[in-house]
Amino acid sequence: MNENFHLLAKLINPSEDKLNILLLESSHYLPSISKLCPQAEIHLVTMDYGKIMAAQSKHPAEGKGPKHKNPKDMPQLHWHYLNYHQDELAEVFPENCFDYIVAEECFVGVKDTEKLTDKLWPLLKETGCFLTSCYNARYVELIQQEAAGNFGAYARGIFTREEIRGLFNSIYYKSVETKGVQANCPPEKIQALQAAGFDQQELAIAVWLIMAYREDSNVRQLKSLLDTEKREQFGRLLRRIEGGISVR
Repeated sequence: MNENFHLLAKLINPSEDKLNILLLESSHYLPSISKLCPQAEIHLVTMDYGKIMAAQSKHPAEGKGPKHKNPKDMPQLHWHYLNYHQDELAEVFPENCFDYIVAEECFVGVKDTEKLTDKLWPLLKETGCFLTSCYNARYVELIQQEAAGNFGAYARGIFTREEIRGLFNSIYYKSVETKGVQANCPPEKIQALQAAGFDQQELAIAVWLIMAYREDSNVRQLKSLLDTEKREQFGRLLRRIEGGISVR
């Protein structure tokens, strides 16, 4: 189902701004993100050194190895060879650093998904978005495989929509949105499980695309328009107005 996961790039808004973007084991997104955000500074973090070498051969990068000069039409790229399951990402990156974190299938093979999600939360800017994906626990093919006793291919990284929201809300993400990627399924399979009480629409969804934000949409819009200094200034003025103090 990997061909579906590349849809995460379509959730990124094109921008000419100098964004900061973190790719977690998602090096194949480099071409699409480079086109969407040509001025972005991208950090690729992986535990697979082969991914670094492959990315480095196609895209100029700076990292723990040979340095290459970037063409003018490519974003600044840095790669990091890091076991982020054990090491603290906060020791490498400051808080409020990234506009986007793209981490395709980041929960597959992870025992403590809450811990990983918690590590990534402080790295997002207040207006930032964490993009990831996972298998749908209510997908018809998956339910049938589990009924047959086959759990090997889907040992981890499987969630219902409700479990996704519960996971991210428990780590202080204020807004979580999901989009389902449907697969072609025989109608008779769906009808059989629908008769058993399953939701017809969710049975056809193979993958959830997840957009998790630190703030809700109204707060994000406000913070994108006003920087911290201006928000503090307006806050002081409002308190003076409420207290009946002249703002002149």
